[in-house]
Amino acid sequence: MYSKFINVGGNKKMKIKILILASVVFLLAACSGSEDKTVATVNDVKITQGQLDEALRKQHGVEVLELLMTNEIIKQEAAKQKVEVSDEELDAEYKEYAEFYGGEDALIESLKTFNMTKDDIINDIRTYLLTVKLIQKDIKLTDEEIKTYYEENKESYTTDEGEQLPFEDVKDEVEADLLEERIDAEYGNWLDEKFEQYDVKTY
Repeated sequence: MYSKFINVGGNKKMKIKILILASVVFLLAACSGSEDKTVATVNDVKITQGQLDEALRKQHGVEVLELLMTNEIIKQEAAKQKVEVSDEELDAEYKEYAEFYGGEDALIESLKTFNMTKDDIINDIRTYLLTVKLIQKDIKLTDEEIKTYYEENKESYTTDEGEQLPFEDVKDEVEADLLEERIDAEYGNWLDEKFEQYDVKTY
């Protein structure tokens, strides 16, 4: 039931969604000023900090709570299984995010919109990579499965001129694509199982 809000497939747009949702945590955390403080006016009618806080919590409170619980489960599970993410892995994934946004400067500017910093997104990327590693440990791909996936998705493995690439030339790429797809498919069940295994309570 908890997995409906968060998905960590290999799709870059999906991963960006995760980080945007995570950014709401920082928006809510920033809502700690005086409730009577004026944050905006419309024709001299005040909109207060208290109104903003209440609207944010009503719209995003459930998602943020589930995100926080999910991140804590992933953190504890990774520690239990001794799964870690290296600085090199973090840097490589961060560069992919920056490329998605058109460069690091554009990414940083976008993060500012959500009251986030580079350190915030690095922490979210670490959680994403830990999740991938945890799920990946239980996935075993056979040569037959990899070959079948290639045959079913041949159009994805061609040259710029449209010529078919032989299986042996792209086997590693095909395996990575299939693994990514399996991780995405397994995430929901994996997370639900962890919520059942852990002593999770809400108040």
